[in-house]
Amino acid sequence: MSIGQAVAAMRRISKMTQPEFAKHRGLSVQSLRLIEADKANPTIETLQKIGSIFGLEVGFVRKSGKKISARELEQAASEAVATADQEPEPAR
Repeated sequence: MSIGQAVAAMRRISKMTQPEFAKHRGLSVQSLRLIEADKANPTIETLQKIGSIFGLEVGFVRKSGKKISARELEQAASEAVATADQEPEPAR
């Protein structure tokens, strides 16, 4: 699964349109479209903005040789969102 496919899957899991997701994550719609089409090379900061809603962060990951399917990503992201919804907000 490419970064663009993963971002598109996360957006679909969020049940948002490209303009809604872009606004929610602080991105331009054009940037999001290019990322989803695998025609952009997003910065780590941009990937952090996209992934943070799912409890994900950018980092080095050991190659296991196993690719994750869109279905597996959707399941993992859904579980992360459900868990995040259950956790209390930190005191400010």
